[in-house]
Amino acid sequence: MAFSSSGALLGQVGRKIAVYRVRERRIAVRSDWHYPHPAAIAFGLRDEWFAVRSTTGAIAVASAEDGHPRDRLPPPSDSADDSPLRTAPHDHLVEACSSGTLRVRRVSGLAVEYVEQHPDHMLGAIDSTPDQSLWVIAVNRRQLDAPAQLPCRLELRGWPFATANRRVLREDLGFIYAVSINRQHHTVAVVHRPASTRGYTITSISTDNGATLRESTSTNWTSHQGFAWSPDAKHIVIGTGSGHALLNADLQPVGHLAGEYPSDAAFSPDGALLALGYWGRGIVIPTADLRHWFASDRAAV
Repeated sequence: MAFSSSGALLGQVGRKIAVYRVRERRIAVRSDWHYPHPAAIAFGLRDEWFAVRSTTGAIAVASAEDGHPRDRLPPPSDSADDSPLRTAPHDHLVEACSSGTLRVRRVSGLAVEYVEQHPDHMLGAIDSTPDQSLWVIAVNRRQLDAPAQLPCRLELRGWPFATANRRVLREDLGFIYAVSINRQHHTVAVVHRPASTRGYTITSISTDNGATLRESTSTNWTSHQGFAWSPDAKHIVIGTGSGHALLNADLQPVGHLAGEYPSDAAFSPDGALLALGYWGRGIVIPTADLRHWFASDRAAV
């Protein structure tokens, strides 16, 4: 699930690809996917197109107006994973692959313009500020023959990747499943699993010096499923085995919303809405009503 940068469109991947016009509460595009197993969706900065990536590494770009395909890329042989897809400035797409490859493609033609290889590492968790000038990328060490997970690092990167500054923010984290950056509050939120800890840990980290600001651990959370951080940094949502949990700015539990097979979560760019996905279905909740929705463990859908 993902909002467009304007917040006017909301995309959801499932058996079919759906793009909703949020204010009008109607479906703009509903279409079959050109390749099996769609996994991630991203919108162009001007809401003109959207791109979908499958677990096979295939990518298709289509019109956000009517779903008409613009470009398609068949599955490459080295990119079969559920890596996220992110939009980058000047009509580019970023893939952070579990194979250790960081790849930048131009939307038109889907040609590769930049690539990095990280041997013995796994990429995947990636996020950027709304203007896409600052990025946070998780670089996980492959466990291989090690008896325990090796420390993993978090990098801050400018754009474009080829020439901008990069800085290691932390290199002592557990395996990183999800990240979210908030430039206004100089903070990154990370979902990871330290080697000696049961369950998953959410850590908020200062982008100024890498210091831990807050941290919380729970055995109820389910890695990156349904993880989202509000633009005002007041709310965090994360999936559980039976729905989504809502946390406050101090990472303390506020409530729980029940639902089968929780998947995605996304806040709108202005923070006014929260979208939650449940096995091909979804709901959109005004953030002003979050405490009411999450207070009673009511059923979402």
